[in-house]
Amino acid sequence: MRIASRGIEKAGVSTSKALSAERKYELDNKSSNFPDKIYRAERDRALLIIHFVKAKAPKGKEDHQNSHLIPKDPVLAWGISLPRSKKPTEKVKYIVNSQRYTELFGSDDIDEEMEDTLNE
Repeated sequence: MRIASRGIEKAGVSTSKALSAERKYELDNKSSNFPDKIYRAERDRALLIIHFVKAKAPKGKEDHQNSHLIPKDPVLAWGISLPRSKKPTEKVKYIVNSQRYTELFGSDDIDEEMEDTLNE
């Protein structure tokens, strides 16, 4: 699910590079609705975007049987934008199985504080 709105990847790109990318996009596409990929192509450094999101049920489903599963506290969402690779022809494929995921992030146990919230 997309959290940020279009244009968030403009953050961290120099003003001159962003304006140049926008001008080129307008000429090529006759549109000023700029996609993030034009800023990503100009990026010199990686961008990490962290959002704290207050989750809520969709309109009309606030009283749904699973609405108690929606956390009351804000949750963390993140986005990342990486600059163009200096070696774009060298592709790398990463595969992470469930064992490695558990080694990196721990088990799926709900922490005690969140468990108390769900049981209320």
